[in-house]
Amino acid sequence: MTAAILNKDFVERIEKAKENNSLIFFIGAGVTASQGYSSWNDYVRHLIEYWKYNFDKLKSEYPYKTDWISQLDWLEKSTFSNERKVDIVRYLVRKYAKQSVFEDEVLSFERQYFNELVPVSSQNLILNQLARIPAIYITTNYDSQIEKSLKQQLEVEPFAIHSTESFGKYLVNNEINSPTSTVIHLHGDTFVKSSNFISSSKSYSDLYYKDSDENLLFFKKIKDFLIGKTIVFLGYGLEEDQVLAKLNLSRKNVSAYALMKRGQKFDNLIEDYYKERQFIQIEWYGTSFDDLPKYVEKLADRINGFEKDSNLIQLKNMLQAEAYEDE
Repeated sequence: MTAAILNKDFVERIEKAKENNSLIFFIGAGVTASQGYSSWNDYVRHLIEYWKYNFDKLKSEYPYKTDWISQLDWLEKSTFSNERKVDIVRYLVRKYAKQSVFEDEVLSFERQYFNELVPVSSQNLILNQLARIPAIYITTNYDSQIEKSLKQQLEVEPFAIHSTESFGKYLVNNEINSPTSTVIHLHGDTFVKSSNFISSSKSYSDLYYKDSDENLLFFKKIKDFLIGKTIVFLGYGLEEDQVLAKLNLSRKNVSAYALMKRGQKFDNLIEDYYKERQFIQIEWYGTSFDDLPKYVEKLADRINGFEKDSNLIQLKNMLQAEAYEDE
């Protein structure tokens, strides 16, 4: 396993974007999965299990239903998509919850799962290296790991935009006031109201396919915000077509890249497809996911001039050692 050699043109593009405060890292679930966070399948399974045994949180005005657990058992084993399963859980919670507690409790599992659950590794090697390159972050993840890495590396409290609903409030002339330490949670996080937590099929549909005034305004603002930006996708499968379509990457004034690993039989086909149909340039970081943190470290070293400084330090140490031997 060896991280790929950096593409000179890609490095120059990142350097220029960094200097212009126009660099965006788009972070997907793969980045935090490397830290030991559970998969989407695990999240949904644990969500159902949680609600089987926390009926009392709903302070229901109805007597405890013996079929509550039976319904959730059936749902867990069903062939519904994960997004639909989340929808049905939300439906059941809303159906039985006392109205005054619904909003407080509907995301009670997610608050524990994404904020309090300790991952296998306390450090995210990819994000720790990435944070060395000043940029804005957009993510569809619900956890706060990006903020933690930025705080650790920059020693400042990063600025988080918690939902699409609040995004436009922080724009001035299509820019964010704090360009190098901002995290935009495109699908919300556990600090938002339930309608802004995009994890169910209905919430996806409402955000991406419902032409409400609020949605039209948000996507207009984010498209304007992306003008002149360079976007780099990491840990992102590039298969959520609704997200890519709304970002409108086909415009000439937006540059998009994606870090992906080799290993497909027809890597060239994948590269050509994304370039010609999705307007995304693929940069290969290696042949294993373990190569990604090494690749990002090399990129951060190059962008920050660390490689050059490191060589000078090594030369100085060698000269000092030789002088010591001569004595």
